[in-house]
Amino acid sequence: MLTASGCSIPRSFDPLSRGPHLGSFMGVHFGDELSDVAARYPQAAAETSPFGAESLRLNDVKSEGVTYRTVIFEFVWHGGGMQLVMAKFDPIYGKAIFSNLSERIGAPSLTPTAGARPMTEAQWRLPDGTSVSLNSTIGRLVIVGPGGKILTDDIRMREEKGEEFAS
Repeated sequence: MLTASGCSIPRSFDPLSRGPHLGSFMGVHFGDELSDVAARYPQAAAETSPFGAESLRLNDVKSEGVTYRTVIFEFVWHGGGMQLVMAKFDPIYGKAIFSNLSERIGAPSLTPTAGARPMTEAQWRLPDGTSVSLNSTIGRLVIVGPGGKILTDDIRMREEKGEEFAS
């Protein structure tokens, strides 16, 4: 099992957007180039996403006490760098991840609810354009970086294939 050192989700304040932001996940910063991330995690498997984006897959990686079964970093073409993180984890880690995110970036803009149409995802929309979706019930975390909106089709394509994060 790989263990990542340092904060998986650093606490920070973005002076340009006047609000909290996630600068990185597991030490990989939004905007980092594929070659830099591959050097940091040489055991990562290179893939091409359903949308055609280059991606790197890590399996069984541990960060801040959470074991992620799968972490996929996707990269935007033409110098945009890493802009999408998809992570699968055992639902037992859901509360810890939710607490970590809430502590670092504040309360989610949407929270899980009960009722006739229950919502199971907590969602954050950050001032810099980053969006975070955490579904603790199924053990899924998706972070779309400030320049990653184009990659959101990849999430949908993976889900439509029924494979979610499968390669």
